[in-house]
Amino acid sequence: MAYRASGRFKEALKCFRRATKLNAEVAEIHNNLGLTLHDLSEYRRAIGVYNDAIALKPENSEAYYNKGNSYFQLKEYQLAISNYESALKINPGNIETLGNLGVALQESGRLAEAITVYEKNIAAKPEDSRAYNNLGTAQRDLGDFEGALTNYKKALGIDPGFEEAHLNLGLAYREIGQLEESRDILERLIKLNDTFVEAHYQLGNTYTRLQQSQSALKCYETALKHRPDYVDVYNAKGRLLLGWGKLEDAKKAFVRNSRVGSRRRKVWCAASPRTHRRGPNTRAYANFLYATLLSAKYRSLGSAIEKI
Repeated sequence: MAYRASGRFKEALKCFRRATKLNAEVAEIHNNLGLTLHDLSEYRRAIGVYNDAIALKPENSEAYYNKGNSYFQLKEYQLAISNYESALKINPGNIETLGNLGVALQESGRLAEAITVYEKNIAAKPEDSRAYNNLGTAQRDLGDFEGALTNYKKALGIDPGFEEAHLNLGLAYREIGQLEESRDILERLIKLNDTFVEAHYQLGNTYTRLQQSQSALKCYETALKHRPDYVDVYNAKGRLLLGWGKLEDAKKAFVRNSRVGSRRRKVWCAASPRTHRRGPNTRAYANFLYATLLSAKYRSLGSAIEKI
């Protein structure tokens, strides 16, 4: 346990494997082994070990909860939901399980059910800022911006430093066209954490909507400084430069977007237990072609493609 608590997961894995050989009938040891495999992103193997724990102790709500978390990481949301529900049948009062069930329902598109679960979560634990934030995101997905704004604000009333709630509040204001409010909230968020990459990116998008292009570019460049592989930021920066007529700079951003995006997709596919084939970054490719065609050097689609 000490190894796992200190982040030394490989050493912890060796210890728990030895322990399962010495005490094969102890469900808690299997559960700890599964948690360590999960820490190492070996989600399929973790699920198998949780099954061993459940076989030894069928009323093991923790093993069902942990198995649900591994399925969630694999994006197999229905299986995650089933395991969270099994855990709640054994331990109905577990707030963490209830919250994760809501998130899994939301990720699977079952928004009305997710909202019901979040409301149960709040009723059981009114001071749970995460539940208010999650409820707000589900309401926003359903187009209920008034409800979303109310619940993001409630989350921040409980936890003024809750960065995700600040971000979501800023995005919700932007989606309903209240751009100055969006800008002010995102600027405050960056004051709380100036390394929050998503905040810089989204503030840049809000500045773009406000037609404050220089401020937007500064935000995009700051985001890329902290996270050089963020493909969406390259695309946003390229579009901004394209609008200024800086075609060569725009093309560089779109090319960087395409190359980084390609590398990230390969890693994503390799890490996934299911095979997902994604095509090229078509948006970056199309933007690059457009910038190339606008430049004085290339006047035909054929010559632009040859340049690539």
